[in-house]
Amino acid sequence: MKKWITGFLAAAASLMFAVSVSAVEKGDLLGEWHGSLLGATMTLTLYGDSSYSMALDGYAEQISRGNWELNNDQIALTSVEGADEGTFTYHEDTRSFSIQEGDMEVTFSRAPVIVFSPADARTDAALADYQGFWQSGMVTVMGMTVNGTEAGFDLMAEVTGEAVRFRSDYLVLQGELMAASFENGALHITLKALKNALRQPGTAAPAAAPETEDGAVITMQLLQDNTMAVHLSVSGVDMIYYMTRTTVLQ
Repeated sequence: MKKWITGFLAAAASLMFAVSVSAVEKGDLLGEWHGSLLGATMTLTLYGDSSYSMALDGYAEQISRGNWELNNDQIALTSVEGADEGTFTYHEDTRSFSIQEGDMEVTFSRAPVIVFSPADARTDAALADYQGFWQSGMVTVMGMTVNGTEAGFDLMAEVTGEAVRFRSDYLVLQGELMAASFENGALHITLKALKNALRQPGTAAPAAAPETEDGAVITMQLLQDNTMAVHLSVSGVDMIYYMTRTTVLQ
């Protein structure tokens, strides 16, 4: 083989090897990175002095801060308290880094995460528009919106006339038909105690009881994209389930 061909192949192999093992530079990582966990969006900021801050979008307080260290393609975070906050792997092909926690993978990239934004309420909704089966997706709990399925906050609903049946492993609302009232384009359920609002199909609805400390208020409101928001207020804790139509109540 010609000497120059041998030299070319050796140089090419050396270059390929160098590219394959080259590590990301620290300066390339500085600035804001965006990720999400269970549908909640986060911003991780890496600073040139090797400090970092992590914030949950929508919250004023940081959820973590401390120092970061780069070792080849590994980015290790250590909180100011000295706790190991995890080691992320940088992916050159996607310009992102990720960490695996059990069955969940969290990935940060430069592109901002698309934030869930519910549609506005419908002002022309009729009772007939609510009839049928509904399945939850996103849920807002104490001001934070997450993927309800991934977080274990599933809710299913069946609307029959002015009565509603819920199923949920999280809430104590299991299969009984509850009386509702239709007012101003929305369904309303007020519970002093669960047993006071139960009824069987065809029976008279019990009188709505005023909310008490142990009671609950549920409002079901159709939105302009034909999804439904179910707002639960239980003992001062507010939750909003965003639901879409389904074919059967599981």
